[in-house]
Amino acid sequence: MQAELVECVDAGQRRELETELADLRRSQQELREEIRRTAPRLASWSTPPRSTPSPRRLLDGDTAVLAYSVGEARTWLFVFAPDGTLHQAPLDAGADV
Repeated sequence: MQAELVECVDAGQRRELETELADLRRSQQELREEIRRTAPRLASWSTPPRSTPSPRRLLDGDTAVLAYSVGEARTWLFVFAPDGTLHQAPLDAGADV
């Protein structure tokens, strides 16, 4: 799919996107380092322990897990379905919810 996306943009757009991606990766790495420095316990949560059972095994066949991410302009709903699939949907609600 990435190759298909690359074919859809011209060379200038591609350079801009590659630069933006590199900047985002740098920012992500800086943030990870800051988290490790300021909150080492939180940083250790980034990799779940190997002994954690699959969430699917923890749920019965009729149970789904819902999680929300509330932002300023939009809220996202995440649904971990009983069959193991993850679904997401934007909700037209922001921080006022």
